[in-house]
Amino acid sequence: MERLRKAEQALEEDDLEQALVEFNKVLFYDKSIPEVYVEKAEIYIKLCDFSSAISCFKKALNLKGPMNQASQAEWQERLNSLFFMKGLTMIEEGYCNDALNLVSSLSSEDVKFRYLNALACIRAGNKDLAFTELDKCLQLDPRNIECLILKGKLLWTVDRIDEGNQCMWAAHSIDPNHNEVIEFLSIQKPRADEYFKKATTAIYEGKRAEAFELIDKGLDLFHDMTKLLLLRASLHRENLDFDQALTDLERASKFMYAEGLENDVTVQIGLTYNDMGTSLFKKQRFQEALTILNEALNFMPSDAGIHLNRGDTYRELKRYNLALSDYHYALDLGGEVSLIKARLSLTHYALGAEQFNKQDYEGANIEFSRAIDFFDRNPEYYINRAKCCM
Repeated sequence: MERLRKAEQALEEDDLEQALVEFNKVLFYDKSIPEVYVEKAEIYIKLCDFSSAISCFKKALNLKGPMNQASQAEWQERLNSLFFMKGLTMIEEGYCNDALNLVSSLSSEDVKFRYLNALACIRAGNKDLAFTELDKCLQLDPRNIECLILKGKLLWTVDRIDEGNQCMWAAHSIDPNHNEVIEFLSIQKPRADEYFKKATTAIYEGKRAEAFELIDKGLDLFHDMTKLLLLRASLHRENLDFDQALTDLERASKFMYAEGLENDVTVQIGLTYNDMGTSLFKKQRFQEALTILNEALNFMPSDAGIHLNRGDTYRELKRYNLALSDYHYALDLGGEVSLIKARLSLTHYALGAEQFNKQDYEGANIEFSRAIDFFDRNPEYYINRAKCCM
């Protein structure tokens, strides 16, 4: 126990060489303590002596001491990581066959060893076998980002550019902040930006079909680029293809914060719902229009035009007080005064007619008077107000 204490003290003082000496003394007297071999392995790892670390972990795992299953699993995982690091080092140093032999000797289906095998095959010039290994990796773990990136780069080397890009976009969906993914984006973005500029010019020149084609090409290069999707969504909205517009806007929302375009996306969604609502209004599908306009206001609560449109919908549904509320709010938000006052007049007149039919002549007189206050050039208003006084 005294020797073990000295070993642990040396570790605390970061004296790795002395710690090894003390652990060796412990093992000289008792070779049946697996934890001591593990401590030695960790020291060898710090010293970048992977072979010695592997040997120590093997000895620890072979001992039948009082070791719980959690420790065994943890040590086995550490041993596998060491084998991986050793194999990777061999490949980097050009010993590809040795790395392949190492992986073969392990008889493991662990994805990281198949990845190692694929990497060794690539370095050895055997791309066909590398593809086979990577496909097996991705069957075992379809979301393994390292395998996706390696396969993408391998596909590029055999001129299968689009397939390689697809692998990189799959990796992007898993971790957009991976350094290789970021490098891929830095290459793709400027090329996609060119298509955005060309598409914008095409729209300005009235060439809508050409703009669609250019946007699609840009999105092939840079999936879910917010400004390209915004541009296409606006074209879909012009064509009254609202479902496609909203689909594009949903995609655009994925990375709108990264591109600083969250306000643009929010506005486009609000405008799309507004146009969708007005389209339903024209078809006299007023209840559906109301639902959609409510959604539009979730995105653009301070837009006078949308409140005006919802007010019109409430008026058609004979929900006059709600219509008046929307019209007044639109007026407060700076909406066009003449349009809003005309609607306020119509709504008060409708309320007056409703009260008149209920024989509430006093109430009708008040509403007709309000209608006149907002629009005094309709003689019918005066005639109906006069009837209330008879």
